Amino acid sequence: MNPKFITFFDEHKDFFNSSAKKSIFMLGVLTQFLLNIQYVDKKGATPFRNRLNGLKLNKEIIQRIFTEVIEKLEEYDKNYYKELEREIAGLLVQGGLEKLSNDEISFFFTLGMALNQEFKDQDEDKQEEQTGGNNE
Repeated sequence: MNPKFITFFDEHKDFFNSSAKKSIFMLGVLTQFLLNIQYVDKKGATPFRNRLNGLKLNKEIIQRIFTEVIEKLEEYDKNYYKELEREIAGLLVQGGLEKLSNDEISFFFTLGMALNQEFKDQDEDKQEEQTGGNNE
């Protein structure tokens, strides 16, 4: 796992006490990375936000978002996050989403979106600069 996530989860181990919470949080981070790319490429528009169900999420929507985010990143030819995708997938297969309420799912996802800048790598900055994006 990315050292930034390891450190973050270690610092907040009582809060992120399940693989489900971690996976949803990390998917929120990944989704915000996509929205940032769209914001640059679409000159201020973030059309994928419409796929987020007003941030009222459940297990099925999380599963859909995971596949759609990966597809969109590939479509934009800006998928700098394959390692993050693998880590999320590894946590998702451990299960546990069904143990969380829809409010908890929405909260952890939105928390990841809000804190996504904490997890941006300098390598990603360089890749985005080379392709014209700046994640803002």
